[in-house]
Amino acid sequence: MIASVLPLAGAVMQPVWGTISDRRVPPHLRTTGQTLFYGATFGLGSWAGATFFGMPYDYLHVRGMFLAAALTCATALGGLLLVTPSEDTVLSSP
Repeated sequence: MIASVLPLAGAVMQPVWGTISDRRVPPHLRTTGQTLFYGATFGLGSWAGATFFGMPYDYLHVRGMFLAAALTCATALGGLLLVTPSEDTVLSSP
């Protein structure tokens, strides 16, 4: 099941990441920005994931790790909702 979805994820995420980095980086630094973005995502992200989540995975197994990820996402979403200005605030600011 997961293996059948991976090509779709790759086909969708690659253009999205390129678009995000193109919009956030000045035109004369675009290649540098994409290199840093992909290096951080695939290099540093892979290293951090293996280093910091390998041992908890051994103890919590799959179900525990999914629960921990769900709690982390819920906490991040709650924090994001607290710091994101409402539409009225955005429209009324000078």
